[in-house]
Amino acid sequence: MTMSASPAPDVVAPGSAGLTTPVLFTIAEAAQLLNVPVGWLSKKVSAHEVPHTRLGKHVRFTPEHIQLIIAAGEQQPRAVPFSSGVSRRARRAG
Repeated sequence: MTMSASPAPDVVAPGSAGLTTPVLFTIAEAAQLLNVPVGWLSKKVSAHEVPHTRLGKHVRFTPEHIQLIIAAGEQQPRAVPFSSGVSRRARRAG
């Protein structure tokens, strides 16, 4: 399932006279979207390391939360020094 950069779709609740409810994911659903173990995400929630919403004892994630978690994990490549042409093994033996 892919997430778009557009705002979260709202769902119109039946019999709500036009009120909209944001899409919310459980920990298990969010972990599946992120392709991570549920335990990993639960630990991050407990440590307040990822954005989430608490509804009493229930933890929920919006699509925006999922996008923020992904963005927070982005890593930039490190600049690798230009190789001198000498292997690592040869430098150690040197």
